[in-house]
Amino acid sequence: MEKKKLFLLIFLIILISTAAAANSVVNDRPTIKNGDQIKMEENEVLNLELILSEKDYSVQDQLELKIAVINNSDSERTLEFSSGHKYNIYIKDEAGNRLYSWAEDKAFIQAFQYVDIPADQTHYFAEKIELSQFDKGNYILEVELLSINYEFAEIEKEFEITK
Repeated sequence: MEKKKLFLLIFLIILISTAAAANSVVNDRPTIKNGDQIKMEENEVLNLELILSEKDYSVQDQLELKIAVINNSDSERTLEFSSGHKYNIYIKDEAGNRLYSWAEDKAFIQAFQYVDIPADQTHYFAEKIELSQFDKGNYILEVELLSINYEFAEIEKEFEITK
């Protein structure tokens, strides 16, 4: 019985220290804004883009987005993630206050994950967000990729809910 308690304690300590280390790496990322075409600075051979299906939405719509990771090299690249939580998606008001966090209330597998991107190919992560929880107005969509072996800048894109 004591061995089980000791094992559980060691497991929790490792889990907490891993989460703290991952959080400190993620929070040091710069944000890059560039009008409608938002790209991260070249990261050796990988670029990050945010693609929205529309720019204007109604509150009955779903915001459909794609996070594109583009491999511009002549060899395969592998993204590594410390868990199943591969990215964060936030919706902010015009003042920059976070109103929505995609990952909140989600559980993610706690195992290393890998995404292979062949040479000159693009890998897409796609999500849909219900907009019925928001009022009409202008918003900012912010995305960050949580790769542990490549550093990406956070990217932002503006959108509007018109009706």
